[in-house]
Amino acid sequence: MHEIKSISEFKIILISWRVPFIEGNQRRRYIVARLLRNGDDADLEYLLGTEDFEIAAKKGFDGFKRFPISDKKHSNVMEYFSYRLPPKKRADFDTFMKSIGLDVSLKNQISYFQLLGYSGGKLPDDTFNFHIDYSSISLPIQVYIELAGILYQNDWRLNIDKIAVDDQIVLARDMQNSFDSFAVAAYWKNQRIGYIDRVQSKTFSIWIDEGRSIMAYIS
Repeated sequence: MHEIKSISEFKIILISWRVPFIEGNQRRRYIVARLLRNGDDADLEYLLGTEDFEIAAKKGFDGFKRFPISDKKHSNVMEYFSYRLPPKKRADFDTFMKSIGLDVSLKNQISYFQLLGYSGGKLPDDTFNFHIDYSSISLPIQVYIELAGILYQNDWRLNIDKIAVDDQIVLARDMQNSFDSFAVAAYWKNQRIGYIDRVQSKTFSIWIDEGRSIMAYIS
């Protein structure tokens, strides 16, 4: 398995939100806020006025309860968001590190801000997700990414028993995609199995258009 052996420095984490599950509802992610690293802490900034924020607000997004939208920016919020992560002292922390692809030896040097970005910070009882802002960091970078749309790919369902850890994946622009003009599809043996999430698809599409080397594998 391709473990992440080095941690990248980044200062911005994008926060996405999607509508709670409703049968038949298209659950698109909307970028509604971001975390800005501030020394050993971080500030929360709602992205008021952006297209994603306005659409999300109409669909029911009302911010984090502790940090009202009436204040665009909130300082020193890392203690609140670190509750989405297990404490480093917990007995199963090494298991958590492995579950998000991180080499356990990185435990003492990785910050909770970085962990939030690498893990996605998902909780079972809400609809937020946290994403490293790849456009603001220096390359190269190693990351784990959960593909989107896998349930809608027939080839995936037909061949899931044949797919193995470390199988190579090819990422390619999907120029015909009507939902995302920056769509990047993932292919396993020439069969499409999903997409890069739209939160990150623009950055990946730019990398592909620039001819950068992108290597991807099943994990």
